[in-house]
Amino acid sequence: MGQRGIFLIGFICVFLGAFGLYLQMQKAPVAVSNTVALEEEKKIRVILSNQDLIKGTPVKPEYFRYSYVSESDALENGIAEDLTIEFGPGMLLAKDMHKDEYLAYHFLLSPGDINYIDSQLAEGMSPYALEIAKDNFYGSGINVGDLIDIVVLTSDEENIGNSGRDGRIDSFRTLAVSPLITQAKVLNIDTLPETRQELSLTIELSREEIAKMIIATKIGLVEVFRSSPSVELSNTTRAKTQDVLSDYQSVLEYRGNKTPQ
Repeated sequence: MGQRGIFLIGFICVFLGAFGLYLQMQKAPVAVSNTVALEEEKKIRVILSNQDLIKGTPVKPEYFRYSYVSESDALENGIAEDLTIEFGPGMLLAKDMHKDEYLAYHFLLSPGDINYIDSQLAEGMSPYALEIAKDNFYGSGINVGDLIDIVVLTSDEENIGNSGRDGRIDSFRTLAVSPLITQAKVLNIDTLPETRQELSLTIELSREEIAKMIIATKIGLVEVFRSSPSVELSNTTRAKTQDVLSDYQSVLEYRGNKTPQ
C-alpha cells in the first residue's frame, strides 16, 4: 500500500471520529432538556384562598382549596412539601390574605398563641375578661368571632351583685332586667374544668362599655346570650317583676291604699 493510501485511510478515520463526536454533542443537550422537563413535572400540593380575607377572620374550610403547582412555584412561596392543614376550632388568620394567595402554617393562630386576641381587636377597642356563672349563660354554640348580647338584673332595694351570686335575693319587689351591651364580639373562650361553675369569655368592648360592665358586675347580675341579627335588643330585653307576676302590682296598690282599722 502506498503512502497515498495510508494517508487516505487516516483521513477517513479522523473524519469518522470527528463526526461521531459531533453526534454525541448533539445528543447531550437533549438529555439535559429531558431531565429538566422531568423535574418541572414534579408537583407540590398547596392551599389557596378562595377569596379576600382580613386579619382575625375565623378560619373555615370553605375559604380555601387544595391545588397542585410546580415545585419551583411552591418553593418561591416557602412551601417545600405537600401541605395538609387541619382547621381546628377557634383558629384565626394572622394576616390579610388576597384571593388565590398561598396559605402557610404561620398565617394561622390557634387559641393560646401569642397575639391571638390582639389580632381580632378593632381600632379603639379593648379586650375584657368576663367570668359568669354557667347558669347565667343562655344558648349554646358560641364560638370565637360570634356576637353576644349582655343584660343586667338589678334591684332598687339591694345590691344583688353580692347577694345574687350566692343564689339569694332578699326582695324581688323591684327586680328589673335591662339591656347593657349589644353585639359584643367573642375574642376567646377559656377552657375551664367541668367542675367549675363559671364560664370565662374574653370579649371586645370600647372603653365606655368597659366602664358600664364594671358598674354592672358590682351592683347586679350579668346575663349573656347569643345575638340575633334580626332582633333589636333594646326593644325586647326589658322586664320587671310586675311583668312576670301579673297580680303583683295590684297587691302593692291594695296594700298601699289599705287604711288601718
